[in-house]
Amino acid sequence: MNEFWKGVLFGLLPTIIMAILSSLFFDIFIDKVILPGVVKQLENQNYVSHDLKEGKFVSTNLDSFNTNHMIDSSILLNLKDGEFVLTKKLESVEENNNERLDKVVKDYKQAIFSQSEEIAFTRSDVDKLKKVITVLDAKLNEGFQVKVYYHHNREYKGQIQLNTNNILIKKLLIHGSEYQLNHASNYADFDAVLRPLSVDGKLSFEPIASLYIDDHNKLFDDAKSSGVGDAQLRW
Repeated sequence: MNEFWKGVLFGLLPTIIMAILSSLFFDIFIDKVILPGVVKQLENQNYVSHDLKEGKFVSTNLDSFNTNHMIDSSILLNLKDGEFVLTKKLESVEENNNERLDKVVKDYKQAIFSQSEEIAFTRSDVDKLKKVITVLDAKLNEGFQVKVYYHHNREYKGQIQLNTNNILIKKLLIHGSEYQLNHASNYADFDAVLRPLSVDGKLSFEPIASLYIDDHNKLFDDAKSSGVGDAQLRW
């Protein structure tokens, strides 16, 4: 080899050696020299995320991933058979059940309310029917039973005051007409004065009447002690 080529070879030798070393130790060089400096600079400039700083991300390979993410076969079978459902579906079912329950309760309350109205209406009808029957019975018998009290107002001597709050008196009797009172073997005729009457200061709806005390004593000679007698009023 002549001197010229020796000079060229010795000039390229350092470059060749660096190239060979770089190819052989590139990864080591990067890990030991380059990366620490880059990471340090990134940390100083806050470019590294908080999760990375706390080590929340780890590396893995295919084997470790498959090992840690295995699903038991029984779970897959239960999923296939529909024994497991999504939380959203459960919430939907619960919501539907609550709506159905609310509707049932509402319908039940409405039914109870309607039934109560029907019962009240029926009782009202029964009461009206009883009153009609009582009136018809009195008409057929041409009279009905009255409880007779007494008073001391001589102005009404020979007259009988009759309670117009009572259905029989209101429907069957006429103000100013003459009616007969019978008690045992005693009887007497009186002119009717129709007006509302009360007993002990309380409004009464019973068939009651009131006579002047002398008229009362003549008719109820066996009721002087109590001052109240029962008599049949007839027309």
